[in-house]
Amino acid sequence: MSTEEKNNIGLDETAYELKPGQTYVPVVVRDDVAETTVKAVISGITLGIIFGAANAYLGLMAGLTISTSIPIAVLTVVAFTGIRAGLGKGHTILEANMSQTIGSASSSVASGVLFTIPALFLWGHKSMTEEHQ
Repeated sequence: MSTEEKNNIGLDETAYELKPGQTYVPVVVRDDVAETTVKAVISGITLGIIFGAANAYLGLMAGLTISTSIPIAVLTVVAFTGIRAGLGKGHTILEANMSQTIGSASSSVASGVLFTIPALFLWGHKSMTEEHQ
């Protein structure tokens, strides 16, 4: 990649190669950027529930699930952009990342349960209530 192409991306020169004595200045400075906010957590949980239910239905009907990470990431940015347009409140890339992480993790839990419970039924495992009766 030429120097001109690197400059068009918008990153600092130190992002590509550090010369002796130089320090890297990150694009996102941690001190003044919101990450874990109520907006990020609520949107992540909401999208996780929606995609978890969809994944559970698809898994039970078709026997496979989808990766929900990318759709949740896209919908998070769409939702945050709508919030910015409606309420005038901006968002940060770290908030979108937090929402996507929460949504993806909660959807993955649905997949784990989805394939475990039918296996227990196939093995003839009795539930705790049936064993004590």
